[in-house]
Amino acid sequence: MPKDSLSVSTGFQSLAASLAVLLMLPMLLMLLMLLTFPVLQSSVRLRQRYSDINN
Repeated sequence: MPKDSLSVSTGFQSLAASLAVLLMLPMLLMLLMLLTFPVLQSSVRLRQRYSDINN
């Protein structure tokens, strides 16, 4: 195998890896938002409940 084709294959692998990371990041962000959204909602409800008790 000549060296240039090897470097091309490794460059393609690195490009594919960077593309996979770019695709994974938004999915991870969506998962984080989906996980944190109910927690935020419950905390807001708890705050409203505490304010109702105080008033």
